[in-house]
Amino acid sequence: MSFRLLHGASLIALAIPLLSCSFNYTDGLDGAKAYPDMEMSGVSLSRYENSQVTMVLSAGILELYDSDKVWAGTDIAFTQYSKDEDGKIESEASAGLVLIDDDASVYSLGDDVRFHVVKDDLFVEAADLQWAKKTNRLSGSDSGEVEVRDGDGTVLRGVGFFADTLSREYWFSHTVSGDMVNKEDAPSPSDDSGDTQ
Repeated sequence: MSFRLLHGASLIALAIPLLSCSFNYTDGLDGAKAYPDMEMSGVSLSRYENSQVTMVLSAGILELYDSDKVWAGTDIAFTQYSKDEDGKIESEASAGLVLIDDDASVYSLGDDVRFHVVKDDLFVEAADLQWAKKTNRLSGSDSGEVEVRDGDGTVLRGVGFFADTLSREYWFSHTVSGDMVNKEDAPSPSDDSGDTQ
């Protein structure tokens, strides 16, 4: 009887390592590619303040890398609303790609970036842009063209785009082309350009 017990115990002792299961998350990793802690598709996020929506963000795919405090996404669109009772749209943006460094508060956008600041009726379009939240600076790449369209009819295209989002000023460090409308020359909403009889 003791032989059977010893024999049975030996079989169980041998079977445990063979039948046990463990997850090795590093298998197959080459060490060069970081894998997200979370990946979501068809994402829609809303930010609320005082029970009112202040921002809506949607993404085709959104990846979160917790250890690096980095977010990456594709097919990004967001709408920011005013915090007053009206909740009017303040700004809208979209990009094919986004990379957010949460620690540095740097937002890198690429693959057809479009911004619309509703209050100023200002549109900014580029292949890629970067916004540094801590310094309120929006910039294009050194060689990338940026187009700025204003509701008054101004359309400017240039390289070396830089904007201070706090003071609402922008400039280009390289050649600029386009049409600039002087504020005094801009048509007022009450102007009637058609003939009346």
